[in-house]
Amino acid sequence: MKKRICISLAASCMHMLYADVYFNSKTFSQSEKIDDIVYIGHEKATDGGDPANALVTVKSGVAWTNTRTVVLGQTPGSAKLTVEGGASVNFETLSIAEKDGVNGTFELQQNAAAAITNITVSSKDGAGYLILAENAVVSDICSFKLGRVSGSIGRLEIKGGKIYLDSTKNAASTSMQVGYDYHGSYAGGVVSGWGFVGFSNPNLMMNAYDRVDRDDSGSNPGWGQFRLYGQVIADGNGSERDLDFSKMGVPNSTTTGNECGTNGWYAI
Repeated sequence: MKKRICISLAASCMHMLYADVYFNSKTFSQSEKIDDIVYIGHEKATDGGDPANALVTVKSGVAWTNTRTVVLGQTPGSAKLTVEGGASVNFETLSIAEKDGVNGTFELQQNAAAAITNITVSSKDGAGYLILAENAVVSDICSFKLGRVSGSIGRLEIKGGKIYLDSTKNAASTSMQVGYDYHGSYAGGVVSGWGFVGFSNPNLMMNAYDRVDRDDSGSNPGWGQFRLYGQVIADGNGSERDLDFSKMGVPNSTTTGNECGTNGWYAI
């Protein structure tokens, strides 16, 4: 870790310069704090793992915290981060499979937890997945993008898990983007399965935010922005189950199709 310490007569201060950390094969068997930028699946890793088949696991009961950025997949091939049941992670930013030809997967097993401020899932000529098992939770999200690079597809598979967007005062600027459309440049986004996507605060509703009636106390019924340029598919895997987007409001969307097909709401 690189640090610079400066001391003056008035005060002392410490400025941290973030270092790059590389993993191809890593098991967190005890809790760790890593303040730096972590790359999973990279040729610079020295842990003996294969950068084209990288695997990092956070074991049950363990917490991986304080990390500024996790980049999942930098070398063509596959990179997977698994959080076992009862384990937790805390990142500021998670980027999944944004390099061409990368298969990146972030999997939360049953009862696992993650607190992540910014999430991007976007793979071109590969596959980018965020998978939540039963009662797995991803919380504190301010920005969530499925599909970001032109021609890419990002996928969220929920199997009884929950996605909680930031319910604090920051909720006014919270956004979720399924798919991407920028001046005719398209990316696909797909949400499928059953579970919940919305704010943890039941009083908040996405896309109903009125700047004139803004109430920073958090009691205003509407916040944020939801854009649907992809597909939301309710799929109970053969059973009657709901994919609950009731707190997401009416999405802002203008595109009828992109990399994943015809956009809209579906039920299987």
